[in-house]
Amino acid sequence: MPTTAALTSTDRETLVPRESRAGARPGRTTSAMLRWFRGQEQLTATPAPSREARRLAALSQYDILDTEAESQFDLIVRLASELTGSPVAVLNLVASDRVWTKAGVGLPSGQAQARDQAYCSLVIDSAESLHVVDLRADPRTRELPLSAEQGYIMYSGVPLCASCGQPIGTLAVLDTIPRRLTDRQIEWLEQLAQQAMALLELRRKQRELQQAQAELQRLANTDALTGLLNRRAWDEALVLEQERLQRWGEGHAVIALDLDHFKRINDTDGHAAGDAVLQAVGGLLAKSFRKLDSVARVGGEEFAVLLPHTPAAAAAVLAEELRAAIEALRIPFGARELRVTASVGVAHSSEAASAQALADARSYAAKRSGRNRVVSAGDGVARLAA
Repeated sequence: MPTTAALTSTDRETLVPRESRAGARPGRTTSAMLRWFRGQEQLTATPAPSREARRLAALSQYDILDTEAESQFDLIVRLASELTGSPVAVLNLVASDRVWTKAGVGLPSGQAQARDQAYCSLVIDSAESLHVVDLRADPRTRELPLSAEQGYIMYSGVPLCASCGQPIGTLAVLDTIPRRLTDRQIEWLEQLAQQAMALLELRRKQRELQQAQAELQRLANTDALTGLLNRRAWDEALVLEQERLQRWGEGHAVIALDLDHFKRINDTDGHAAGDAVLQAVGGLLAKSFRKLDSVARVGGEEFAVLLPHTPAAAAAVLAEELRAAIEALRIPFGARELRVTASVGVAHSSEAASAQALADARSYAAKRSGRNRVVSAGDGVARLAA
């Protein structure tokens, strides 16, 4: 049985820090060990994002850049102009390299200028209000285009601070004469900036709510396994298409397909194998049709496709191509490949009041006549679906 060699005194001195040998008590971590652990923390710590990165992340949450004019923000700049007696008032959002005007009085909205040429960059950099009585006399501003070329002399701007505290823009007023706003006017400007941020927050929450509702709608209409439309969404698509048919008289086609011997796959290889087959067929269907077509899993192993503006002959060709593509599928499952075929029925709205019902009947006729085939109006077997 192997034994552990005894440590020499030299070995022990190598393993134990010198200061720990001089009076360190058992159960206490030595200062040398603490320094070592702290060093490891410093080595592995993830660098914190820069202030500018955090600021830009806060700005992006509002999705406000390059949006259309909105009356609520137009009202804020009009009030800023009137309450401060200033000919120019602007609400600006500051991106990484540009300043974009959401709303303006005296300057057009929807315009952008380089960030390094804008007064409000000074507000963003300091995250504090900026009040300049004479822009011509301030070395930070006298060379900027708005001062040198357009004659602006007075600037008062307050930051728009996101809920996280990051400054994402400014509300500012400008004048062509040197003056300072009164304390009351500065207070009004700050209150209007707070109101602008409240509007931005409301706008963001409304957008998030709309996105959440859209996601819930998508989930309610989607088959979880295949990602295709579910039966509920399929029925809605049929109703809409039937209304369109009655209004405009343009026909549509329906393809119904039923996987052959699907129960045998589940019984022989298990439900995981059946799921793999359904997902593979669903993926094939999803990429085989146009965006305006509706593709659904309408039952266990049953699928359907609604084809607006599609003649019966064209739908029959598509159905045969689909049948052949399903037959050619090789579906990986563990160490083997699964294969499957489908019985397909095709019907057109010009043939019956319900193209879906006729397509379903023809898919069953395809099964009765040997499986792995397409039955359409031009097929002699179609009489079996009568």
